[in-house]
Amino acid sequence: MNFAKPKKIKRINKAKINLFKEQILFLNKKRGSSVKKIRRILKLSHSKNSIPSISHIKRVISTDKKANLKNNQKKNSKALSDDFVEFIKEITEERNGCISSIEIAFLIEKKFKKSVSSSVVRKYRFKAGFRYRRLRKSPILTDDQKLRRLLWCLKFKDTKFENFVFVDETTIRLSERPIYHLRYPCTYPKTMPCTSKHEGKINIWGGISHKGPTNFAKVKF
Repeated sequence: MNFAKPKKIKRINKAKINLFKEQILFLNKKRGSSVKKIRRILKLSHSKNSIPSISHIKRVISTDKKANLKNNQKKNSKALSDDFVEFIKEITEERNGCISSIEIAFLIEKKFKKSVSSSVVRKYRFKAGFRYRRLRKSPILTDDQKLRRLLWCLKFKDTKFENFVFVDETTIRLSERPIYHLRYPCTYPKTMPCTSKHEGKINIWGGISHKGPTNFAKVKF
């Protein structure tokens, strides 16, 4: 009894499968070709035995459409409404960029009853144009100190300061890291009242006049 020999199945390597996939999607998306037309075009550049079937071409196109739809839904789910975006911009400007993305995410959840991750808040802050810049510090002055400075300026506004020496103090901390905040790159940095004006923080004293700077004095308390 004679049995017919089974036909050998021709295996196609992975590189060729990926090539077919790229060509199918290109012809479908860019050229708008139908499934039958795609198969006819593939026959022109590939051997007849290796051409994918119509059902396989349909499956490739369908899988790609589902993947694109899923990605779009994922992106849309992460997109924030205009109210949220406006709130992020307002609170960042109101706090002079010194509020963290984690704190803003907490405020959004408290105000809008919606959970938003800090990474999403950070993304929209940078999207709005905010960038990290060095924060400028200024001393905390009482109303009395401000008034005394104003009176001094009014008293000596017509004075020539050729024979005067202006002195000031500073504190140098070698181990302290600089503080950064978020602001628009084109805006002038605002000074923040971050330091107290008291003698316990003075360690360098120096002066300047029309004749040039004075020597520095190291002060210990």
